[in-house]
Amino acid sequence: MSDFTFLRAYKVINEEQNNGLDTVFYPVTDEEITSLETELQSKLPAELADFYSQVGYDFIKKGTGKRNLFMDTYSLQDINLRRGDFEYDPDLEIYADIYNDDKLLFFEVNEGVYLAIDKFDNKEKNAVYYFKDKIADSLEELIHKILEQPDFLNEY
Repeated sequence: MSDFTFLRAYKVINEEQNNGLDTVFYPVTDEEITSLETELQSKLPAELADFYSQVGYDFIKKGTGKRNLFMDTYSLQDINLRRGDFEYDPDLEIYADIYNDDKLLFFEVNEGVYLAIDKFDNKEKNAVYYFKDKIADSLEELIHKILEQPDFLNEY
């Protein structure tokens, strides 16, 4: 199990709260995770499930000129199943071509630009990809990179 307790200071109780920081996370319930897995017809990658359970979703280092958004469970479901706002999104075609159903879109860098996480873990770690480029060996590594160097994703 991954340990994301280092992000506790950024977590708020509900969406009405704002911590006044450039990083804020709203809680995700176990029921939302279960519902998401049911809709996707598969378990979430281990690290992503741990992240949602321990931390939640929303912005990390939002003042960098990038969106840097960990998607909520409903958006993650819609983008990966191509439903709702994402049903006819032409930006998603490239992801279908390069990921072969072995990765899950979960993070919005900018409008139409997303990061993907390996569905299958390696010792409970899931690599993260920017298009075809592996940019982190794990979700935890990605988070540390963004926290330490907020414009890290500008390199790609």
